[in-house]
Amino acid sequence: MTTGVSDSQKIRCLIWGGYGGGNVGDELTLALGVVDMRRRYGNSFAILSGTPGYTMALFPDLTVIPYVPSVRAPGIASIPVRAMNRLHRYKYVPARRYDATAQADSAQSRGWAGVMRQCELLYLVGGGYLNDLFDFDLFCLPMEVAKHFNVKIETAPVGVGPFRDAKNAARLQAALAGATLRVRDVDSQALCQGWGLPVEMGRDDGFRVTEAVTMPPRAPRERPLVGVCYHRQHGGSAGGGEVAWWRELLGLLKAANVPLEGFCFHNMIPDNFSPLVQLFAEAGLPGTLVRYPDWDFRDACRRVAGYTAVVTSRFHGAVVAGAVGVPTIAVVNGQYYSSKMTAACQGIAGSSVADLSVKKPAEIVRQLEPLLATTAHA
Repeated sequence: MTTGVSDSQKIRCLIWGGYGGGNVGDELTLALGVVDMRRRYGNSFAILSGTPGYTMALFPDLTVIPYVPSVRAPGIASIPVRAMNRLHRYKYVPARRYDATAQADSAQSRGWAGVMRQCELLYLVGGGYLNDLFDFDLFCLPMEVAKHFNVKIETAPVGVGPFRDAKNAARLQAALAGATLRVRDVDSQALCQGWGLPVEMGRDDGFRVTEAVTMPPRAPRERPLVGVCYHRQHGGSAGGGEVAWWRELLGLLKAANVPLEGFCFHNMIPDNFSPLVQLFAEAGLPGTLVRYPDWDFRDACRRVAGYTAVVTSRFHGAVVAGAVGVPTIAVVNGQYYSSKMTAACQGIAGSSVADLSVKKPAEIVRQLEPLLATTAHA
């Protein structure tokens, strides 16, 4: 486990992506990126991470480079990232916080940018971080620095878009020009083709979960158990309709005496655990039925393998469940997740998409009934 690179160590490939925030799917796609880059580069690769301590804990045998971008603004000397983010939030400075050409000249970012300068490849692992629903500047900067140093860019099957700001879309288009680009869903494919970028379609790396995680044997349970994973989906319709739909579903499952367990596919408490506990409570179910988030993505994936069936709003929850043969209902709120979940369920026996604007909770209960009956009589 190391941070930084010695003078004698040659890093040929730098891995980058949306991991480091506790999202199980993002850590899983990082692990599969590691599998692929190890095959190609042996030990001559490193992980670029904005949360290096967490990444080192999950991958203790790998080289981890701290990602600490230098922040500059017109007429303002370089100032701490936290302070600059505050100014950005209150619109005192332009939205673009980072200058790609300045990174190698800043003591704050010289470490990671210096490694990038010497690399052959910047490899983007899977995930849906190439949009401006999240911190676009933070995710785009390593690509822009790679372009500045003429470092080749290649992606795993990723999600691209949507964009609320045309300037951000143009920046990503420029960053990906000349890259070996793979995407995981038709909306991403259409967007990249509209930009005139050559693009390949591929399945999300999460379907290869068994290459990175040792999974328990799939065996019938003595009694059925439905795993439920809920979170507020980015890009979905506003208002309380999403929460009301899930609350009604849990109430109907309770009334039907369906054995339930809440599980998290994100270990940040506010993002999955707290909303799920609240939802169970509002449906009249004990909050103790919600399992505490797994710190390690491997444990979270193994947990999913133990369910009779899964109802999930998490994309990679659906991917992992389908990959290990657990019947899955992937719940969708909005177009962003519709495209993702369609790709997650396509061609997977027992997996289906449920658009909550169309499908009623009672239909979900009826869909689960034969699965639970089969288990009960096994």
